[in-house]
Formats: sequence, structure tokens, C-alpha cells
Amino acid sequence: MVAQQRPFYSERLCGLKLPLTSLDQLQQIPLLTKADLIPDSQTKPAGMFDLPISHYTRMHQTSGTQGWPLPVLDTQDDWQWWIRCWNYVLDVAEVTENDIAMMAFSFGPFIGFWTANDAMIDRGATCVPLGGMSS
Repeated sequence: MVAQQRPFYSERLCGLKLPLTSLDQLQQIPLLTKADLIPDSQTKPAGMFDLPISHYTRMHQTSGTQGWPLPVLDTQDDWQWWIRCWNYVLDVAEVTENDIAMMAFSFGPFIGFWTANDAMIDRGATCVPLGGMSS
């Protein structure tokens, strides 16, 4: 169970009785909100992650539109999941290796931009960065 393997959840789930035997018992599982994650991310972002730092290949963060931005570390498997998600969008748009994509956004730590770019490259399209970012 996640509470036994990940210290971040051990306090949150310590009173949970398993196995659950009815749908009503789902109410015993505490919901996790961004507000629950923010205090830890401000003091020690790595405390939210359960793998050694060497397992993570990228970092992105939330935009912070509802408060403090939340840093997120991604493994290579995580990143490939994001690319698979983008590929559904690119399939609908019928993007192929013959297309040129004008990537009109700044390459900050927002994941949507980076994963869109990597998904385009993954399918062989040419990506041209046009976003506004000072050098």
C-alpha cells in the first residue's frame, strides 16, 4: 500500500482500515489537494518524491495561478506518458513527419509546452521555436 511505501502518505492514510468492503467506506480516504502539497514543496520539494533523484530526468511545475507553483519531478516513463497523451491530440490534428510546427510559446517550466514539442519531435515533425523569451 502507498502508505507503507511512501512517507508522504503515511500520516494521511494511517487510520484507513483495509480492505474496504463497501462504497460508503470510500469516504474514509482523504482527498489530496494542491493545498496539501504546497507547504512541503516550499520547504523541501524532494520530500514529495519517493525515488532517488537519479531516477528523475526532468522537472516541471504548475503555473501557480492559484498560489505557489508546485514543482514536479518526472521520470522517463512519466515523460513518455505525457508524449503518448499529446499523440492523441496530434493524431486528431493529422500531424505527420511532413509538418512544420511553429512552437509559439516561451519554454519555461510549464509542462504543456515541453511535452507538445517533444511529441512533435517524436513523430518526426519539424519544430521551430518562436516563443518570446529573453536570452
